[in-house]
Order: sequence, then structure tokens, then C-alpha cells
Amino acid sequence: MAHPIETQRNLQEVAGVAGVVDAGNLVSLATNAPEQARQDLLNSNLLAQLAADKRCSRFGQSADWYKFYGDTLSNLAWQVTSMAFTRYMPPGLQFNPREIILAEMSRMVSPENVPLVRNAIDATNSLPTDARPRMVLDQFSCTDHELNLQVCFAKGASAIDIVCLVFATEALIENPLTQEFEVSALKSDIRIARLSGAINERVYPMIRQSVIDKLGAKREAYILPVEAGDATT
Repeated sequence: MAHPIETQRNLQEVAGVAGVVDAGNLVSLATNAPEQARQDLLNSNLLAQLAADKRCSRFGQSADWYKFYGDTLSNLAWQVTSMAFTRYMPPGLQFNPREIILAEMSRMVSPENVPLVRNAIDATNSLPTDARPRMVLDQFSCTDHELNLQVCFAKGASAIDIVCLVFATEALIENPLTQEFEVSALKSDIRIARLSGAINERVYPMIRQSVIDKLGAKREAYILPVEAGDATT
């Protein structure tokens, strides 16, 4: 069961939250982050995604989409490292988005935090397909044959590491997190990008209310916590 952010319920008080679906971004949250910092991170990340969606398609124009997404984060008082896509070649005949994401995330976060990312993926994946967090993530991360998945770890008060996975396939995408895909069915290269960013905590308070006002009801619609109890693996 998801608890909408709009209730202003402290995420740290929601027992066993494994992660938060933030439109097309699945966020794993460190346990020591102040609640206001978490809200700022999720709100600004959502606004950057929606702004990029208005500019271009996150699927057919993913490179342009990510450039505008990163530029928008910078305009929202984020300090963002450059994000360049690299080609990924699976070692076998099949590949799984979950395993790729976790392998890439292990290069960015400390070993003790990788299980937190895994728990966020598995808890979300175990939800019924008609659960609101699952539906929102599917809506923003894939079409029938294209995937643009973002998984991130909020590692501190206002800092985040993001892994982005993009590809197109002839197969019907039914599960963007754990579906097994055949390499032979790919219609494009598999591309991966890593992004690290942090909110400037001296500047962001000056635009905080503006971000909230621009999002309006979209905060409740697209920012949805997932409880750890939803995980079955």
C-alpha cells in the first residue's frame, strides 16, 4: 500500500519504506536523510522529468531528453556531474535490467548501500501490476518496445546517484525491472549513463515553494512510496 507524499507524512515514519517511485525514477532513500531534504530531492527531480517530457520524448529522443533533464536540474539549484552514455554489451544471450542496474550502482555507492537499491527494485517489482506505484513507473519508464529506466540512491541529505538504462527491443516489454530480454531481439544498442548530483541547500529554499506550486497535484499523482513489506524476495 502506497502513502501519497501529499499527506505530508514523514517518510521516515512510514514503517519499512523500501523506496519511492518518482515518475520514471525509482529512488532508494538513505535512512539518515532529513525529511525536508528528501522532499526537496523528490520534488525537484519530478519537475525536471516533467519539464523534459514537454520538450521531447524520453524514448525516441532519449539523448536530448537527458540533456534537458540535466539542464533543468541545474536550474533547480542542483550541482550535476556530466552524464555521458556508454554502450553496454551483455555477456550472454539474455539480459535483465535489474542485474545491469545493480552492477552499475555497485560502482557508484558503497557496498552496504547496494542492498537498499536491490530492496527498492524488488519491493516495487513484487507489487501487483495494477498497484499505483507500479503503474506510474511503467508509464514513465517504458513503451511497448522501448525502455528508459532510472534507478537512484539518495545517499545523503541532498545528494543522489542515478543509473539510467536505455534500449529498444522487438520483444513486448511487460516488466521494465526484471524481465529477461533476448540480445537477438534488440533494435538498438543498450546504453547506460551514470549521473551524480546534489542540491545546493543554500539556494534551494528560495525556489522550494515555486517548485511545489508548479507541481501541484502531480506530487501526489507521481511520487509514491513503496513499503519494504511489499517485497517477496
